[in-house]
This record gives sequence, C-alpha cells and structure tokens, in this order.
Amino acid sequence: MAEYALTGDPHLLSLLVEQLGNDLYYYLVKQSDAATAADISQQVWLKVIEKRQRYQSQQKVKPWVFTIARNCLIDHLRLNNKWVQDVDTLLDHPASMDEQPAHQLMQASQKQGFEHLLKQLPFEQREAFILQQEGLSLQQIADVTQTSTETVKSRLRYARNLFKAHRDLLS
Repeated sequence: MAEYALTGDPHLLSLLVEQLGNDLYYYLVKQSDAATAADISQQVWLKVIEKRQRYQSQQKVKPWVFTIARNCLIDHLRLNNKWVQDVDTLLDHPASMDEQPAHQLMQASQKQGFEHLLKQLPFEQREAFILQQEGLSLQQIADVTQTSTETVKSRLRYARNLFKAHRDLLS
C-alpha cells in the first residue's frame, strides 16, 4: 500500500483489491444487504484512490481500508435513515456460504440461527464482532471504529453474551 500511495500504480491497486476485496465485502454485507455492500465497496475503492496520499506507511492497510468502509457505510445509513432495519429485510439477501469461510462447516439451521442473532445485535456490537472475525486486533478495531479498546471489549462482551444466551439456536 505504501508503494501505491506514492506511485498510484493501478496494478498495485488491483493487488490490494484482490487481497482485501472479499473481506471488505463480507464486512459490509454483514452490516447491510448484498446490493448495498456492493455499492459501498465501490465507494470505498474510489476513496482509497482519492485519499491514497493520506495513507501513512506505519499504518496497517486493512484497518485503514476498513475505516474508510465504516465511514462510507455510516454515511449511507444516515442518508437512508437505516440505522435500525428490520431483521427480515436484512435476511432477504444473505451472503452465500462461499462468502462466509468461518461458517462453511455450519449446518443450514445453525447458520440461519447465527445470522438471525447477528442481525439482532446493535450496529456497534455487530460491527466489532465482524471486525474481530475478520482478524483485526482490539486496537485495530478501536482505530476503525474511533473508540477505545475498552469500548471494543465491552461491545464484544455484549455480543458474546447474546450468543451464549441463545446457544439453542446454534446447536
């Protein structure tokens, strides 16, 4: 990314999209629906192109891109007054099993139960959980969400507690 930030080489951008594209889409589709995720993904890559000079070489690439994605998603949700959506609407467009490597081994009923619980989480808790599943550290999640690591820990704890309280849907 540092080299792309300096040169703007389209080949380096395509490598970055190849490296992070699926993770980015997965994060966005878990926060919205498939069409919105695809639209916002495009916005994110355009912003990466526009803001490449703002990238600092000491930053990790994934949290930087996910911060842009989060800001684009929040802008979209605010614009469309969709901070709180009906769970059924979000479940109309679930991601396919191929897009969910962490859940490939789940049976269909377990997956449906997990998806239902995930969509019941408040936005901030769901976001923290998904970012953790994407492999981001607590500090990186805090950077992306512009909160403290203690806030991230709290959000993750609440998310885990919901899953623990509804184990019957997951077994």
